[in-house]
Amino acid sequence: MAANQFGDLDTAAGLKALDKFLEDKSYITGWVASKDDIEVFRIIGKLPAQTYANAQRWYRHIESYSEHEVAALLGEEVEAEAEEEAVEEVAEEAAETTETTETTETTATTETTEPAAEKPAAEKKDDDFDLFSDLTEEEAGAKAAAEAARAAEAAKPKKILKSRVVFDVKPYDDETDLAEVEGVVRGIEMDGLLWGASTLVPIAYGIKKLQIVAIIEDEKVSTDNLEETILDHDDIVQSVDIVSFNKL
Repeated sequence: MAANQFGDLDTAAGLKALDKFLEDKSYITGWVASKDDIEVFRIIGKLPAQTYANAQRWYRHIESYSEHEVAALLGEEVEAEAEEEAVEEVAEEAAETTETTETTETTATTETTEPAAEKPAAEKKDDDFDLFSDLTEEEAGAKAAAEAARAAEAAKPKKILKSRVVFDVKPYDDETDLAEVEGVVRGIEMDGLLWGASTLVPIAYGIKKLQIVAIIEDEKVSTDNLEETILDHDDIVQSVDIVSFNKL
């Protein structure tokens, strides 16, 4: 059980151990989210205090996952069940509609025992363009099935596509405060953006650069736009590069 390595997560000691573990990591196990993250997240049950900044950052990231993403990490078949239920509901509605139509047609046939009076010209013209008045039972069933399939497709939950991007942020010069650089980067907020772990990587002659992880929703966040926003702080930032880009 992944949570055991941190002790009792209901205590300050357990949260401190988790916070220390997440100083240079984004997830409990490996480089992507897993059922271990969901397990620890559920045990904690609430957002850690600001004292545990790394644990708080990790908790907010896991909290951003949708119900279906969590189910996928746990290996559950929630999406398939939801799709099956949607198909069944639409099929039942289609069956009720077909039954009502057949009842109406039967009643109309029974009541028509005498020659009907000639319809006005306008009504006759409308009848000429009624393309569905002569559907056979098989055709009506096929039409209902097609509508059910379309409705089921529309009912499928839309998957949120995310990526894990690692940025290299080089300081303006050897006197630039990297803590300030990181503060500026983490201060950038966008819908669909979550900052992750960071570290300082030596370049040369005692100079270091900031390497920081960003989790982004592909449809909401552009990496080009994010790079430009970081480079707007050209008084302390020299350049920004993407080290790795992985789909989650």
